[in-house]
Amino acid sequence: LDETDEAELLEDVPAARQILECQKKFYSVLTDSSDEKEMQPIFTSRPAEEVNEVLEGGGRIDGWGKCLEPGARPAGMVIASSDVFIASDTLAY
Repeated sequence: LDETDEAELLEDVPAARQILECQKKFYSVLTDSSDEKEMQPIFTSRPAEEVNEVLEGGGRIDGWGKCLEPGARPAGMVIASSDVFIASDTLAY
């Protein structure tokens, strides 16, 4: 796929379109911009149980500033496609 291809939705589902736009923004910042301020609004600051389990097991969270440093991010990576799976009103992938 060409990275300019847009995702196709079988139905016009606003939540799915919003998730696809967030994915597009995420990968754009990750691969092209490296601007931490552009990345922060994409994510919630609300704790997630899965993340808490990792932290309690000794893991850590590196901030976007660290993750977006030159050499730490996949600059130039090409995205082939996007998908969305909405499992419920509160869970989507």
